Formats: sequence, C-alpha cells, structure tokens
Amino acid sequence: MSCSRVLSSSLYLLITLAFLLHAAFGASSPYLYHFCSRSENYTSNGPYESNLNKLTAYINYQAPPTSIENGALGKKPNQANGLAFCRGDVSSSNSKTYVVEASSEIRKRCPYNKAAII
Repeated sequence: MSCSRVLSSSLYLLITLAFLLHAAFGASSPYLYHFCSRSENYTSNGPYESNLNKLTAYINYQAPPTSIENGALGKKPNQANGLAFCRGDVSSSNSKTYVVEASSEIRKRCPYNKAAII
C-alpha cells in the first residue's frame, strides 16, 4: 500500500470519527468547538471589558453573510480584537444569528479570558 493511500485512508477515518462523535455527543450544541486561553485574563468593569463590549456589538451588527468581519478597539494593553466568519452555505439571517449567539456563548464558556475561540 502506498504512503498516499495510507494517508487518505487515515484522513477518511479521522473525518468519519469526528462526524460520529459530533452526532453522538455534540448534536445538542450548535458549536462544534471552543477554546479558552488561560494565559491572560481581564478584570470585570475594566477598560479591556469596555472595549470588548463595544467591539462585540460592532461585530454582531456588521456580521457579514458570506465573508469575514474583524475589528480592533482600544490601545494596548487594553486593545480588544475580534473576528467573525460566516460560511457561504449558511443563510445571511442565520449567519448573523449564529455570530450573536456565539459572542454571548464564548463569554459564558470563557469568562474573563482575553483569548478565546468558538
């Protein structure tokens, strides 16, 4: 068996396993993945949180139907950065809804983390 055939078979197996695990355990959540960085936190009601709140509102409002929206607000060390990506196979209204829900959900799952992904 050639090396490329082994890699193709392995990749197929991993993708199949990922879909099965998602179907079995993650079907109730619309979010496939989240990551919370424990390296740097912010304090409640501080300048970083203020920048994050404003940036989140901006990205939620500007959520694009099929492209990327990003932004930064404030100056270091209190600069908040954000990014939203909407896939082309999701309707414009659903995309905006998902971005708004993800913005809220990531702050619940990763409270006070300066770096998080959902």
